[in-house]
Amino acid sequence: MKKLIILSILATCMLQGCNRDLESEGISTITYFPEFVLEGDDFYLIDEGSDFVEPGITVLEQGAEIPYTATYRGRYTGYSGNTIGTAPDQYNLSYNAVNRDGFTATASRTIAEVTTGDLVNSIEGAYSSNPVRITGLSYSPNLVLIWKIAPDVYEISCSVGGFYADGRGDGDGSLSRGGTITINNLATNDFTFTPGFIDNFGLNVGITSMTVDAATKTISFVAQGNFANGTWNVTMTQIQP
Repeated sequence: MKKLIILSILATCMLQGCNRDLESEGISTITYFPEFVLEGDDFYLIDEGSDFVEPGITVLEQGAEIPYTATYRGRYTGYSGNTIGTAPDQYNLSYNAVNRDGFTATASRTIAEVTTGDLVNSIEGAYSSNPVRITGLSYSPNLVLIWKIAPDVYEISCSVGGFYADGRGDGDGSLSRGGTITINNLATNDFTFTPGFIDNFGLNVGITSMTVDAATKTISFVAQGNFANGTWNVTMTQIQP
């Protein structure tokens, strides 16, 4: 009797499983995600206060053009808008589109908006940074900005050359923000520094020495933090417009 009951239960389960399969037939669908066709480059450098001219973008769904939205977000100022901000910053231009099934897709470009100094009178600019930790570990290249905040006083976007935030991919909470550089005599590489602060670590990291070479368009500096292996040698090459 027990064998008959068990066989009966198994047979019922098998039949129910078959019914569920039959009920699901023909209900699967195919969705076509938005396809972005971007003209131009992924990175642009423009002068502070300039407009950004869209190089061209088309968004397609299954070959047909669909609408999209574009939003500029400033990494350091917190700016957000449908036109680029006027302050020096690293702007992410994000394109967003939604297909007929409600699925969203995105694409983006990066625009650095900053004055490019001649490294004789000004150290402003966008730089490709190569930070090397005292252990020999290096992540590069990273984008670092320097902008003027007062006469002869400049802020750097990351006092460790983007080592953690961009190089290691830890995100903006690992930027060493707020560090400043005061030029006493640029020709003799005489500077005064204030440290940056890394939120994720709760620690200061500051530049301790700097050399500017106008001929090679490079800035080299040493950054130090009061923790183990907290020394970096950073070489930055100015990106030309």
